[in-house]
Amino acid sequence: MPSGIYTAVVENVVGGEGTALVEIFDVSEAEGEDSGASLVNISMRGEVSTGDDVTIAGFVVMGDSPKRLLVRAMGSELQEYGVTGALDDPRLSIYQATDDGPVLIEENNDWQEEAEIAREASLSSGAFAFDETSKSAAKVIWLDPGLYTAVAQSATGSSGVVLVEVYEVD
Repeated sequence: MPSGIYTAVVENVVGGEGTALVEIFDVSEAEGEDSGASLVNISMRGEVSTGDDVTIAGFVVMGDSPKRLLVRAMGSELQEYGVTGALDDPRLSIYQATDDGPVLIEENNDWQEEAEIAREASLSSGAFAFDETSKSAAKVIWLDPGLYTAVAQSATGSSGVVLVEVYEVD
């Protein structure tokens, strides 16, 4: 695919509800090509409710060295883009897949806990800035190659729409 911005939309053709998985793979190396391209951002929008009804975004860090990433769980800012029912206060948890099961490696409840780092990472990665009063969550983290999940849930037990984003940060 040529460089650009793409969106995958999953809908149930009979109008029901359920869970779907969308996967994106760069197969150029497997086909003997080196495109020089890289995926620098992926995001997904989902519903968060109570209990186990969370939004989970899986991602893989490739290569042979750690990568610096900005991982965000966005709530109230979605209203500015016409999304109704946004989650007021998302909490973000980042897990690494291991042979012994998932291991929690980082959490963030409010992006202001690391405001300056989050602002700089957003600017350098092309992500838009969070509103100063936002309760959205963000974490700037170095991750070794491996399998990870970013889990967004409510910090207050409420429900709503959340956007989980992962950006590669230079």
